[in-house]
Amino acid sequence: MYLEHFHLQEFPFREETDPDIFFQGGDRERVVRALLADIEKGTAFLRVMGDEGSGKTLFCAVVARRLGDRWETVYLADPVGSFVDLMKNVIGELGGRVDENAARQQIVTTLRQLVTEKGKAGKKGVLLLIDEAEKIFQATLESLVRLPGELGPENGLRIVLVARPELDANLKRIARYCTDIEVVDGYGLPPLSREETAEYLHYRQQAVTEEGDDLGPIFSADAASAVYDKAGGNIRKTNRLAHKAMERACKANSVLVSSEHVSSPREVDRRVKKGIFAGLATGFDLDLLREKRWLVGGIGAVLTLLILLAYLLPGNKDGERHPPLPDDQEIAGSSLQQASPAPSRPEEDLADRGKENQPGKDGDHVSPQPHTADDAAVTAVPDKAGVPTASAIDVDAIYDERLRASAAWLAGAYRGSYTIQIMMLASDSAEKNARALFHDQEMRAVKDNIFILRKKTSPPTVFFFFGSYDSLDKARNARNHLPLFLRKHHPYAISISNALKKMED
Repeated sequence: MYLEHFHLQEFPFREETDPDIFFQGGDRERVVRALLADIEKGTAFLRVMGDEGSGKTLFCAVVARRLGDRWETVYLADPVGSFVDLMKNVIGELGGRVDENAARQQIVTTLRQLVTEKGKAGKKGVLLLIDEAEKIFQATLESLVRLPGELGPENGLRIVLVARPELDANLKRIARYCTDIEVVDGYGLPPLSREETAEYLHYRQQAVTEEGDDLGPIFSADAASAVYDKAGGNIRKTNRLAHKAMERACKANSVLVSSEHVSSPREVDRRVKKGIFAGLATGFDLDLLREKRWLVGGIGAVLTLLILLAYLLPGNKDGERHPPLPDDQEIAGSSLQQASPAPSRPEEDLADRGKENQPGKDGDHVSPQPHTADDAAVTAVPDKAGVPTASAIDVDAIYDERLRASAAWLAGAYRGSYTIQIMMLASDSAEKNARALFHDQEMRAVKDNIFILRKKTSPPTVFFFFGSYDSLDKARNARNHLPLFLRKHHPYAISISNALKKMED
């Protein structure tokens, strides 16, 4: 499926319980530690509550592993039956035997003996860990609550009920008419928050990533947020949505999961119909447009390319050139998803275009580097010391030269070539800020590898790309070795054809 595509060793969101992959956020680690402390200090009866899909079974496996050989743990996954039936199973797990028709008192006596024997064998005690405890019959539950008292003080038995919230109602009923029974407060496994969902997705990905692969999050910030909106922080739902989203991203040849991949094709189609087709309804036959959308798309792509090539050449529109920014003004750059955890994972997804590199109020900001110059391609006027000054650098000439070079570079779109998107500027002053970037000496040092695409949006958008590579792996490797001042913008690999398609939106 998508293991090779995303360079993963295993499926990160599989349903199987694996205590080696335990997300400690969402209050999980705190609850584990608190529960273990209660067990060690002698609390006989404990409970852990969580909604369906909150990770209770994995929680049980983690608790059992943390206790290790110090405790004898008996895990019951389906506690349906009478108290005698359940205790027979427990006794069998502890290596004991009772007659088929043994009475309740004999069951309790045998269990007491086995717990004592485990203590003599070096165990600190016996933990009875019951999953899905909301299924326990009311009479059986009452007997379980009474059991530690019947075994006597310092008996070494601990009972932990892990259940859905429905168990609370049964325990409260027992407490009302059994005043000698203490029902202790328990712990909860709450849903993950929006931020925790993003952390969880990245954690699961990293847990199965191939050794030595230092790529960033597969899920974009928008995708993680979309998963949260649908799953509400429920871990099981999150796993299923994430798995499906990765399948769709792989099918679309994207190495970054976008918010569009989280939606089912039916949901995407519904949004398209409500958005694009609804907007065109006044002037076009929608049925005809749907039937011929492949033809419309082909014509649109050709026209877009022709317009783009013409726009890339010098002398565009009004031939305006923008002066460099004053030295005390920030240069606008872009940091991929700057306002949230930034995915540095390369991407191939068209549905996420326009969402990468979200600008701030005036565009995302990159602190300007010192304005020094040593580039022979720069038109400069030496100062008294013979060194070109920042104000003398012809950044417009460099910028226009890189626009012309970009027209030839786009030919790689039809050779299956790849590149690295290093930043996107989106603001009313995007082009002025883009030109001003070449004041920086480090930027000029790599200018021959810089390619620029401009998009006439509102506000205007300017994309910066770096290099051309024969394969996605080569682009990824080059991304990891970019100069530090470029890597801080969270660059990612992308096919040149998909870079071009960004201009079509």
